[in-house]
Amino acid sequence: MKIIKSNDARKGANSDKCKTLEYSFNDKDIDLGIATITGRYPESGFCVNVISKELIYVLDGNGILYFENNCIEFEKEILF
Repeated sequence: MKIIKSNDARKGANSDKCKTLEYSFNDKDIDLGIATITGRYPESGFCVNVISKELIYVLDGNGILYFENNCIEFEKEILF
């Protein structure tokens, strides 16, 4: 078991509209990242994680996840 505290986060930013907190488990299969997106990100086109396992938990707002010729719309309080 690994306990990660809030002050263990590495702060980052993908743009002025996408701020990130990253927590490392020192595990090749999983880490935790929290992105706070305050507008369209990216400004045009899309972003891609080529190989990843993802869990999306939405605190507010909505979005669309595109993967393997599929898309899932998500919004606050809907889990999949």
